[in-house]
Amino acid sequence: MERVVTKPAQQVGFTLIELMIVTIVVAIFVTVGVPSFQNLVSDNRLATQANRLVSSLQLARSEALKLRTPVSVCRSTNGTSCAGAGNWETGWLVFVDTNGNGDIDGERILLANAGLSGSNTLRATAAPFTDFINYQPSGLQSTTNTATYRICDGNNPDVNQGRQITISTTGRVQTDRGVTACP
Repeated sequence: MERVVTKPAQQVGFTLIELMIVTIVVAIFVTVGVPSFQNLVSDNRLATQANRLVSSLQLARSEALKLRTPVSVCRSTNGTSCAGAGNWETGWLVFVDTNGNGDIDGERILLANAGLSGSNTLRATAAPFTDFINYQPSGLQSTTNTATYRICDGNNPDVNQGRQITISTTGRVQTDRGVTACP
């Protein structure tokens, strides 16, 4: 009679060493990846908010040229009236400013832009731009000074994280990254 030798059933699963190695690798990826992802989200939020202001300024300039009348952008807290000097993160308005005074006196609002999300800040660096910016029918801004606005991450005031928006006297808008300290 021939004897049949059977092999014992092979065990399936992970050893404790394999499980520990996988856990360590996952922990390393999470430790490195999560802060990078948070920085990416913050950076994209700043870029989006800067683009919103830039598009509002470009709209104001193009409408001033098209309508052949002054158009202004002013800071607003309620979306219906200008709020005077202060911080721009609460929102802003683009409106036809026929008398060029930077305030809505029954004039038509072209765009109401809600405030910035999160704790981000938007500040004009010098007067008179803390109140408003005005575009003449020629497309030029109404002053001989360059206007500068800064959008900063309120949670990370690092110079490399902010955006600077510059409006030349000719009305041209330019955005730069990380060129100046955030307030």
